[in-house]
Amino acid sequence: MKEEKGVAVIMAMWLLAVLAIIGTTFIFMMRLEPIIARTHRDDMKALYVAQAGIDHAVYILKQDVGGDIDHLGDPWAGGFTDQLLLDEAGYSVGYYTVEVQDESGKTNLNTAPKPHLMGLNLMTEVRADAIITYRSGDHGLLETVDEFLCVPEITQTVFDRNREIITVYTDGLVNLNTASYSVLMGIKDGAASSLDATDVTSIITYREGAYSPYDTLTPPPAEPTEKATEVNNASEIDNTETEYLTGEDADGGGVAAGAEKRVDVKSNGLFTIISLGEIKDASGNTIAQKKIRVVVNREKVTPSVESRVEYYREVPED
Repeated sequence: MKEEKGVAVIMAMWLLAVLAIIGTTFIFMMRLEPIIARTHRDDMKALYVAQAGIDHAVYILKQDVGGDIDHLGDPWAGGFTDQLLLDEAGYSVGYYTVEVQDESGKTNLNTAPKPHLMGLNLMTEVRADAIITYRSGDHGLLETVDEFLCVPEITQTVFDRNREIITVYTDGLVNLNTASYSVLMGIKDGAASSLDATDVTSIITYREGAYSPYDTLTPPPAEPTEKATEVNNASEIDNTETEYLTGEDADGGGVAAGAEKRVDVKSNGLFTIISLGEIKDASGNTIAQKKIRVVVNREKVTPSVESRVEYYREVPED
Protein backbone atom coordinates (compact mmCIF):
# COMPACT_ATOMS: atom_id res chain seq x y z
CA MET A 1 0.00 0.00 0.00
CA LYS A 2 2.80 2.37 0.89
CA GLU A 3 4.54 1.54 -2.39
CA GLU A 4 1.37 2.41 -4.35
CA LYS A 5 1.14 5.77 -2.53
CA GLY A 6 4.77 6.50 -3.36
CA VAL A 7 4.18 5.80 -7.04
CA ALA A 8 1.11 8.03 -7.02
CA VAL A 9 3.09 10.89 -5.49
CA ILE A 10 5.82 10.55 -8.10
CA MET A 11 3.29 10.48 -10.93
CA ALA A 12 1.56 13.54 -9.51
CA MET A 13 4.88 15.38 -9.32
CA TRP A 14 5.66 14.44 -12.94
CA LEU A 15 2.22 15.63 -14.03
CA LEU A 16 2.69 18.93 -12.21
CA ALA A 17 6.11 19.34 -13.84
CA VAL A 18 4.67 18.70 -17.32
CA LEU A 19 1.83 21.14 -16.68
CA ALA A 20 4.32 23.73 -15.43
CA ILE A 21 6.41 23.33 -18.61
CA ILE A 22 3.31 23.61 -20.81
CA GLY A 23 2.16 26.70 -18.91
CA THR A 24 5.57 28.35 -19.10
CA THR A 25 5.81 27.62 -22.83
CA PHE A 26 2.33 29.02 -23.40
CA ILE A 27 3.21 32.24 -21.53
CA PHE A 28 6.49 32.52 -23.45
CA MET A 29 4.69 32.10 -26.79
CA MET A 30 2.06 34.64 -25.74
CA ARG A 31 4.85 37.17 -25.23
CA LEU A 32 6.88 36.10 -28.27
CA GLU A 33 4.12 36.20 -30.88
CA PRO A 34 3.54 39.98 -30.61
CA ILE A 35 7.29 40.51 -30.97
CA ILE A 36 7.36 38.33 -34.09
CA ALA A 37 4.35 40.18 -35.47
CA ARG A 38 5.98 43.58 -34.84
CA THR A 39 9.22 42.43 -36.43
CA HIS A 40 7.37 41.18 -39.51
CA ARG A 41 5.39 44.40 -39.69
CA ASP A 42 8.55 46.52 -39.49
CA ASP A 43 10.31 44.38 -42.10
CA MET A 44 7.41 44.80 -44.50
CA LYS A 45 7.32 48.54 -43.86
CA ALA A 46 11.05 48.75 -44.56
CA LEU A 47 10.56 46.83 -47.81
CA TYR A 48 7.83 49.21 -48.97
CA VAL A 49 9.92 52.21 -47.95
CA ALA A 50 12.79 50.83 -50.06
CA GLN A 51 10.34 50.43 -52.95
CA ALA A 52 9.34 54.08 -52.50
CA GLY A 53 13.02 54.94 -52.97
CA ILE A 54 13.01 52.96 -56.24
CA ASP A 55 9.93 54.84 -57.42
CA HIS A 56 11.56 58.19 -56.55
CA ALA A 57 14.67 57.31 -58.56
CA VAL A 58 12.59 56.13 -61.54
CA TYR A 59 10.73 59.45 -61.47
CA ILE A 60 14.02 61.38 -61.59
CA LEU A 61 15.30 59.19 -64.43
CA LYS A 62 12.06 59.74 -66.30
CA GLN A 63 12.70 63.48 -66.29
CA ASP A 64 16.10 62.94 -67.90
CA VAL A 65 14.90 61.02 -70.97
CA GLY A 66 16.05 62.45 -74.28
CA GLY A 67 19.18 64.25 -73.11
CA ASP A 68 22.25 64.36 -75.33
CA ILE A 69 24.63 63.17 -72.62
CA ASP A 70 24.53 61.39 -69.26
CA HIS A 71 27.01 62.40 -66.59
CA LEU A 72 27.63 62.48 -62.86
CA GLY A 73 26.20 65.97 -62.60
CA ASP A 74 22.71 64.81 -63.61
CA PRO A 75 20.02 64.88 -60.88
CA TRP A 76 19.90 61.07 -60.68
CA ALA A 77 23.64 60.71 -60.07
CA GLY A 78 23.68 62.11 -56.55
CA GLY A 79 21.12 59.66 -55.22
CA PHE A 80 19.17 60.47 -52.06
CA THR A 81 20.18 60.06 -48.43
CA ASP A 82 17.80 59.58 -45.49
CA GLN A 83 14.72 60.77 -47.37
CA LEU A 84 11.72 60.84 -45.05
CA LEU A 85 8.61 59.01 -46.27
CA LEU A 86 5.30 60.21 -44.84
CA ASP A 87 1.91 58.55 -44.97
CA GLU A 88 -1.28 60.30 -46.09
CA ALA A 89 -1.87 61.62 -42.58
CA GLY A 90 1.61 63.15 -42.43
CA TYR A 91 3.12 60.63 -40.05
CA SER A 92 6.60 59.23 -40.55
CA VAL A 93 6.76 55.81 -42.18
CA GLY A 94 10.51 55.44 -42.63
CA TYR A 95 13.61 56.64 -44.43
CA TYR A 96 15.21 55.59 -47.70
CA THR A 97 18.69 56.03 -49.09
CA VAL A 98 19.14 55.49 -52.83
CA GLU A 99 22.12 55.06 -55.13
CA VAL A 100 21.76 55.18 -58.94
CA GLN A 101 24.40 53.73 -61.25
CA ASP A 102 24.69 54.09 -65.01
CA GLU A 103 25.10 50.59 -66.44
CA SER A 104 27.00 52.09 -69.37
CA GLY A 105 29.70 53.15 -66.94
CA LYS A 106 30.57 49.49 -66.31
CA THR A 107 32.40 46.63 -68.03
CA ASN A 108 30.09 44.31 -69.98
CA LEU A 109 30.98 40.70 -69.24
CA ASN A 110 29.32 39.54 -72.46
CA THR A 111 31.17 41.78 -74.90
CA ALA A 112 34.48 42.78 -73.33
CA PRO A 113 37.57 41.30 -75.05
CA LYS A 114 40.08 39.48 -72.88
CA PRO A 115 42.42 42.48 -72.30
CA HIS A 116 39.39 44.48 -71.16
CA LEU A 117 38.34 41.68 -68.78
CA MET A 118 41.89 41.67 -67.42
CA GLY A 119 41.21 45.16 -66.10
CA LEU A 120 38.72 43.81 -63.56
CA ASN A 121 39.70 43.45 -59.92
CA LEU A 122 41.53 40.23 -58.96
CA MET A 123 41.34 39.06 -62.59
CA THR A 124 43.82 36.50 -63.92
CA GLU A 125 44.41 34.94 -67.33
CA VAL A 126 42.66 31.78 -66.17
CA ARG A 127 39.59 33.67 -64.93
CA ALA A 128 39.35 35.81 -68.06
CA ASP A 129 39.56 32.69 -70.25
CA ALA A 130 36.87 31.05 -68.11
CA ILE A 131 34.51 33.99 -68.70
CA ILE A 132 35.03 33.87 -72.46
CA THR A 133 34.59 30.08 -72.53
CA TYR A 134 31.41 30.32 -70.44
CA ARG A 135 29.73 32.99 -72.55
CA SER A 136 30.76 31.27 -75.79
CA GLY A 137 29.59 27.80 -74.74
CA ASP A 138 26.29 26.07 -74.17
CA HIS A 139 25.44 28.47 -71.35
CA GLY A 140 25.27 31.38 -73.76
CA LEU A 141 25.61 34.99 -72.67
CA LEU A 142 25.20 35.86 -69.02
CA GLU A 143 21.65 37.02 -68.32
CA THR A 144 22.31 38.68 -64.95
CA VAL A 145 25.38 39.83 -63.08
CA ASP A 146 24.61 37.21 -60.42
CA GLU A 147 25.41 34.55 -63.03
CA PHE A 148 29.03 35.71 -62.86
CA LEU A 149 29.32 33.44 -59.81
CA CYS A 150 28.44 30.45 -62.00
CA VAL A 151 31.57 30.93 -64.08
CA PRO A 152 34.33 28.49 -63.09
CA GLU A 153 37.24 30.12 -61.22
CA ILE A 154 35.06 33.04 -60.06
CA THR A 155 34.91 33.11 -56.27
CA GLN A 156 32.64 35.12 -53.99
CA THR A 157 35.54 37.47 -53.27
CA VAL A 158 36.11 38.15 -56.98
CA PHE A 159 32.38 38.73 -57.44
CA ASP A 160 32.15 41.12 -54.49
CA ARG A 161 35.17 43.15 -55.63
CA ASN A 162 33.66 43.65 -59.08
CA ARG A 163 29.92 43.75 -58.35
CA GLU A 164 29.53 47.49 -58.88
CA ILE A 165 31.66 47.79 -62.05
CA ILE A 166 30.33 44.93 -64.18
CA THR A 167 27.15 44.59 -66.23
CA VAL A 168 25.42 42.39 -68.79
CA TYR A 169 22.82 44.94 -69.88
CA THR A 170 24.68 47.27 -72.25
CA ASP A 171 25.82 47.17 -75.86
CA GLY A 172 29.44 47.21 -74.74
CA LEU A 173 30.03 50.96 -75.04
CA VAL A 174 31.46 52.60 -71.93
CA ASN A 175 30.10 56.02 -70.97
CA LEU A 176 33.14 58.27 -70.68
CA ASN A 177 31.20 60.57 -68.34
CA THR A 178 30.21 57.99 -65.71
CA ALA A 179 32.80 55.19 -65.83
CA SER A 180 35.03 54.78 -62.80
CA TYR A 181 38.81 54.88 -62.85
CA SER A 182 39.09 51.09 -62.83
CA VAL A 183 36.61 50.69 -65.71
CA LEU A 184 38.39 53.27 -67.84
CA MET A 185 41.72 51.61 -67.10
CA GLY A 186 40.24 48.34 -68.31
CA ILE A 187 39.31 49.60 -71.78
CA LYS A 188 41.94 47.61 -73.60
CA ASP A 189 42.20 45.15 -76.44
CA GLY A 190 45.95 44.71 -76.39
CA ALA A 191 46.61 47.73 -78.59
CA ALA A 192 49.71 49.75 -77.89
CA SER A 193 47.51 52.84 -77.82
CA SER A 194 45.51 51.69 -74.78
CA LEU A 195 44.86 54.32 -72.15
CA ASP A 196 47.33 54.59 -69.30
CA ALA A 197 46.91 55.96 -65.78
CA THR A 198 47.81 59.49 -66.85
CA ASP A 199 45.18 59.47 -69.60
CA VAL A 200 42.45 58.15 -67.31
CA THR A 201 43.29 60.67 -64.58
CA SER A 202 43.12 63.46 -67.16
CA ILE A 203 39.72 62.25 -68.40
CA ILE A 204 38.27 62.21 -64.88
CA THR A 205 39.83 65.58 -63.98
CA TYR A 206 38.42 67.14 -67.14
CA ARG A 207 34.86 65.82 -66.81
CA GLU A 208 34.66 66.86 -63.15
CA GLY A 209 36.36 70.21 -63.62
CA ALA A 210 35.52 73.55 -65.18
CA TYR A 211 35.17 72.05 -68.66
CA SER A 212 32.14 70.00 -67.59
CA PRO A 213 31.31 66.52 -68.96
CA TYR A 214 32.22 65.37 -72.44
CA ASP A 215 29.51 66.14 -74.96
CA THR A 216 31.33 64.80 -78.01
CA LEU A 217 33.95 62.27 -79.03
CA THR A 218 34.70 63.88 -82.40
CA PRO A 219 38.44 64.22 -83.05
CA PRO A 220 39.75 67.83 -83.28
CA PRO A 221 39.69 69.89 -86.47
CA ALA A 222 42.97 71.08 -87.97
CA GLU A 223 42.66 74.33 -86.01
CA PRO A 224 40.91 73.53 -82.71
CA THR A 225 38.22 75.93 -81.57
CA GLU A 226 37.06 76.58 -78.03
CA LYS A 227 35.36 73.51 -76.56
CA ALA A 228 36.38 71.44 -79.62
CA THR A 229 37.23 67.77 -79.42
CA GLU A 230 37.37 67.32 -75.74
CA VAL A 231 38.87 63.85 -75.69
CA ASN A 232 42.02 65.27 -77.30
CA ASN A 233 42.28 68.79 -75.97
CA ALA A 234 41.30 68.25 -72.36
CA SER A 235 42.71 64.88 -71.48
CA GLU A 236 45.92 65.12 -73.48
CA ILE A 237 45.14 61.91 -75.34
CA ASP A 238 46.91 61.89 -78.69
CA ASN A 239 45.28 61.13 -82.04
CA THR A 240 46.27 57.46 -81.94
CA GLU A 241 44.46 56.99 -78.63
CA THR A 242 41.42 58.90 -79.87
CA GLU A 243 41.28 56.55 -82.84
CA TYR A 244 41.55 53.62 -80.44
CA LEU A 245 38.64 54.89 -78.35
CA THR A 246 36.24 56.12 -81.02
CA GLY A 247 37.06 54.06 -84.07
CA GLU A 248 37.49 57.25 -86.08
CA ASP A 249 40.69 58.13 -87.87
CA ALA A 250 42.77 61.11 -86.84
CA ASP A 251 41.32 63.25 -89.65
CA GLY A 252 37.86 62.97 -88.20
CA GLY A 253 36.47 61.25 -91.27
CA GLY A 254 35.56 57.58 -91.61
CA VAL A 255 36.25 54.63 -89.36
CA ALA A 256 39.76 53.27 -88.97
CA ALA A 257 40.17 49.76 -90.36
CA GLY A 258 39.58 47.14 -87.70
CA ALA A 259 38.80 49.70 -85.02
CA GLU A 260 35.62 49.45 -82.98
CA LYS A 261 33.92 52.17 -81.00
CA ARG A 262 34.48 51.54 -77.30
CA VAL A 263 33.16 54.65 -75.54
CA ASP A 264 30.23 57.03 -75.68
CA VAL A 265 29.04 60.10 -73.77
CA LYS A 266 25.50 58.85 -73.15
CA SER A 267 23.94 55.93 -71.32
CA ASN A 268 22.09 53.25 -73.26
CA GLY A 269 19.20 53.88 -70.88
CA LEU A 270 19.80 51.13 -68.33
CA PHE A 271 20.42 52.05 -64.71
CA THR A 272 20.91 50.14 -61.48
CA ILE A 273 18.97 51.52 -58.52
CA ILE A 274 19.94 50.39 -55.01
CA SER A 275 17.46 51.46 -52.34
CA LEU A 276 17.79 50.95 -48.59
CA GLY A 277 14.59 51.33 -46.57
CA GLU A 278 14.88 51.87 -42.81
CA ILE A 279 12.38 51.98 -39.97
CA LYS A 280 13.57 53.94 -36.92
CA ASP A 281 12.31 54.23 -33.37
CA ALA A 282 11.65 57.47 -31.50
CA SER A 283 15.34 57.74 -30.59
CA GLY A 284 16.44 57.46 -34.20
CA ASN A 285 17.75 53.92 -33.89
CA THR A 286 17.20 51.60 -36.85
CA ILE A 287 14.91 48.72 -35.90
CA ALA A 288 14.38 47.25 -39.39
CA GLN A 289 15.89 47.66 -42.83
CA LYS A 290 15.54 46.17 -46.31
CA LYS A 291 17.58 46.73 -49.44
CA ILE A 292 16.40 46.32 -53.03
CA ARG A 293 18.53 46.26 -56.19
CA VAL A 294 16.83 46.74 -59.55
CA VAL A 295 17.93 47.44 -63.12
CA VAL A 296 15.47 49.62 -65.03
CA ASN A 297 15.37 50.65 -68.67
CA ARG A 298 14.81 54.38 -68.77
CA GLU A 299 14.28 54.39 -72.52
CA LYS A 300 11.18 52.21 -72.06
CA VAL A 301 9.51 54.90 -69.98
CA THR A 302 6.23 55.95 -71.60
CA PRO A 303 3.08 57.65 -70.33
CA SER A 304 1.49 54.24 -69.80
CA VAL A 305 4.57 52.31 -68.64
CA GLU A 306 6.70 54.08 -66.03
CA SER A 307 9.71 51.81 -66.46
CA ARG A 308 10.78 48.42 -67.63
CA VAL A 309 12.40 46.35 -64.90
CA GLU A 310 15.17 44.14 -66.25
CA TYR A 311 16.24 42.81 -62.85
CA TYR A 312 14.80 42.83 -59.32
CA ARG A 313 16.25 41.39 -56.17
CA GLU A 314 15.88 41.91 -52.45
CA VAL A 315 19.45 42.04 -51.20
CA PRO A 316 20.16 39.71 -48.23
CA GLU A 317 21.26 41.41 -45.05
CA ASP A 318 24.99 41.39 -44.36
